Amino acid sequence: MNDDEIKISDLANYTNPKEDDILHIVDNGNKVNKKITVSNLLKKATEIKKEIIIIEASSTISDNYEITLSNSYIVGDNSLEVYWNGVLLKKATDNEDGHYKEVGTAGSSSNKIQFYRTSDDGSYTLQEDAILTAIIRKVYEGG
Repeated sequence: MNDDEIKISDLANYTNPKEDDILHIVDNGNKVNKKITVSNLLKKATEIKKEIIIIEASSTISDNYEITLSNSYIVGDNSLEVYWNGVLLKKATDNEDGHYKEVGTAGSSSNKIQFYRTSDDGSYTLQEDAILTAIIRKVYEGG
């Protein structure tokens, strides 16, 4: 068998990689093969943490109600998703109505979200005993 016919799954396990070892990686966005060092992969992996925060509501949530999360996200970078009883809520922007706003200046670190008007009278239909889940795809220090 030629070297170009060997499958990655057929290679021997390497259990003691060094920081400067090189790994094969597929750039799915551009559909090309690339390389990355173990050191750079580990650095990137620590940036791409995922935090799931679950909050049980003790009362009906009203307009402009602010919640403090246990970790921070960067405002406007789309790293935050908010669910109410498993249903994805829509982020409000300056141009679009939605269920919640990210609190802070775009590009800054924040650990707060504010519920936003979801009906014409400004009231919420988010009832007590519901579960709010916030997923932060990238967790940031501070905030």
